[in-house]
Amino acid sequence: MSNSENILSMEDQNILGEVCNMSMSAGATALATLVSQRVYITTPKVRVSTWDGLRAIYGGASVGVRARYKEGLSGSNLFIMKNRDAKIIADLMMGGPGLVEEPIVLSEMDLSAISEAMNQMIGAAATTLTVIDNKKIDIDIPELFTIDAKENPTMRKVGFASDRPVAMVDFRIEVGDLINSEVVQIMHMDTARELVDALKASA
Repeated sequence: MSNSENILSMEDQNILGEVCNMSMSAGATALATLVSQRVYITTPKVRVSTWDGLRAIYGGASVGVRARYKEGLSGSNLFIMKNRDAKIIADLMMGGPGLVEEPIVLSEMDLSAISEAMNQMIGAAATTLTVIDNKKIDIDIPELFTIDAKENPTMRKVGFASDRPVAMVDFRIEVGDLINSEVVQIMHMDTARELVDALKASA
């Protein structure tokens, strides 16, 4: 990978993790309100990889939410959550106990609920980024879709080519006693670089 790919140094990855930790903590608070459960997100792990690299370690059916920045930052963010976790969150939002049965099948109602949850989380995260970057950061309405990390999705769906370097931020998420799992945030390298530079400038 060449320098033209804007590969992040270890220091930059640590800074990006700090930024994402602050923004996703706000997202966790928003989710906790929706599901009436304690939501805890661990300090993230940041790495530079590709979609092909993600497929090697993060398989299975998932829900993806893509949020394009329309002001303040360039590029987009992609959040990936496992289907089982999405089903639990949707059930909690609809007043259920959060107990699900295998095989996991997401109904249109489930997808609508998880879309609302992710919209709230991403909106709260964007508001936090606005404070960090000292400028308005706005996103388009996030797009929800189902995805299988074992497959090679179209660039139109995820927003980047499967072999292009991207910044991947892994969070461990706990929702009450029902979820102890992972959420992956993926962003263009240009977006990651802008966030890193913003935090450096505000230090």
